[in-house]
Amino acid sequence: GDVEVQTGNVVIGTAGKGIDFSAQTSSSATGTTTNSEVLDHYEEGTFTPTAKLTYNTGNSSVSTNSSSGQYVKIGRCVHFQGTINYTMTGSTGAYNMGAEGLPFTGNTEIIGGGTARDSSVGELFVLESVGSNDDEINVFRKYNNTSVPRTGGAVTISFAGWYYTA
Repeated sequence: GDVEVQTGNVVIGTAGKGIDFSAQTSSSATGTTTNSEVLDHYEEGTFTPTAKLTYNTGNSSVSTNSSSGQYVKIGRCVHFQGTINYTMTGSTGAYNMGAEGLPFTGNTEIIGGGTARDSSVGELFVLESVGSNDDEINVFRKYNNTSVPRTGGAVTISFAGWYYTA
């Protein structure tokens, strides 16, 4: 029969255990494999991302002025969104934008996805990857995967995406 909890929560008392969905019908599509049917993690929270720049040309520096981020982790999948306000100083150059400080490290096998927007150039970017066994995201320009030319100054980048953990 059904289980009804009138007050309080259902508490999973052992790490790695969860809600077992194995009684459901798994996918029958050709080439699919079911690895797990136990939902063993759910978490919501905030994180503080910092700007990460990889320079291709030029000699600039970056300092994070303010930042905020939120995440939801369901099983191994982490959904996130955030904003970083940072200041660039130095000469004109080209760089690849990223952010460090995601709440969980990425999986070595699976890359996530998402988008970002740079306020100073009004351009949409693709989140290229979450670093393998790392807590950072890398952003490349949407169409040609080249770095973004910059002249310095204050920039706000907003981003959202998802990735898998180990």
